[in-house]
Amino acid sequence: MGLSLLISELIYYKKPLVGHNFMYDIGFLYYQFIDDFPDTYELFKHRVHDCFPTIYDTKVIADFHKDKFPCTDLETVAKKATALNHGVVKFAFSSGFANYEESVAECSAGFDAFCVGKVFVIMAKLIETRKSSLVSVENEKSKANVGKVKSGKEEHKIEGKREAKKIKSNEDEEKAKLLAMLSNFKDGPASKPEDKSE
Repeated sequence: MGLSLLISELIYYKKPLVGHNFMYDIGFLYYQFIDDFPDTYELFKHRVHDCFPTIYDTKVIADFHKDKFPCTDLETVAKKATALNHGVVKFAFSSGFANYEESVAECSAGFDAFCVGKVFVIMAKLIETRKSSLVSVENEKSKANVGKVKSGKEEHKIEGKREAKKIKSNEDEEKAKLLAMLSNFKDGPASKPEDKSE
């Protein structure tokens, strides 16, 4: 009853799922607590998405950022993320969990969950920082293009201004996505789904 209630609440509040290489875990969770597997993979993906519209897999994120994470097993990604963090993201530990701080805890579900969460937060910060840097560079290039005289004529390039607006729009969109992701941890929808496990 306890875990079924937790799964039901996750679905009800549309909380994001964060894991590392956890497609099998999602399948197990779906089959055990939600419903039997549908006939097709496409239908399965659709139903999982209905239950959990936001899923982050840190292995997949690491795969997209091979320059920072050339090896994507959890232990290696966690070590690399910690090295890249440079103290930007700080973590606090409850009593009894001091060994998590040094990343020397024995393999356990709790420690693995902590590692995945830590990696996810650091990755999000790295991606946010990287995008901000790229946008700043692009904005400077765009500003340099604005006001250039073309072929000796007095026509100013408006392409630079358009590009700057496009970059600003993309930056705003990325910030909105990040804020939406963070707000998923606070609020949920108005209606509650039925609990299959009863």
